[in-house]
Amino acid sequence: MAGKPVHEIKITINGTVIVLDLAAGREVARFVAPFENPSPPAVSGDGRFIACCPLQAAGAISVWRLPDPSTPR
Repeated sequence: MAGKPVHEIKITINGTVIVLDLAAGREVARFVAPFENPSPPAVSGDGRFIACCPLQAAGAISVWRLPDPSTPR
């Protein structure tokens, strides 16, 4: 059963993925995709992983693990 979103994910056109914690109102992670213009991200069911791929070309999928909620950034 899905609850309220915990994170907001922003992606810049240059491939920077920014993850914000909605409850705390702060950035929890920042990743740089190895390609420009990434697709909208997919978030794992447990909320621990984010994945995206190049939007306009075939290529590898990048997967990032989010920090544990108890880990300060």
